Amino acid sequence: MPNFRHIFVDFEETAKLIKTHDIVKASETIKGGLFLAKKQVWYEVEENETIEQCLERMKKDGYMPFGRMEEPIFHMVDGEPVVLRQKIKFKGVLVEE
Repeated sequence: MPNFRHIFVDFEETAKLIKTHDIVKASETIKGGLFLAKKQVWYEVEENETIEQCLERMKKDGYMPFGRMEEPIFHMVDGEPVVLRQKIKFKGVLVEE
């Protein structure tokens, strides 16, 4: 059994969602008017976004947080690696209706 659920959507609405980045590009596949959503998707907290905003984005896309991953982002200062910021990702699991 494939790891997808099927939702019928209209092409115009799907195009709007893609243009405004309302859904994660990794989870979108459009084939003949059919939207196929993955059951698990990683969401990254953007630089200008709070954790709460990222979680709200997940909820709006139909996913709930299931896991969290953090990794440091480094840059070089005088030949030494220095932590610039933390990259935070949440694993989203598709909410079955």
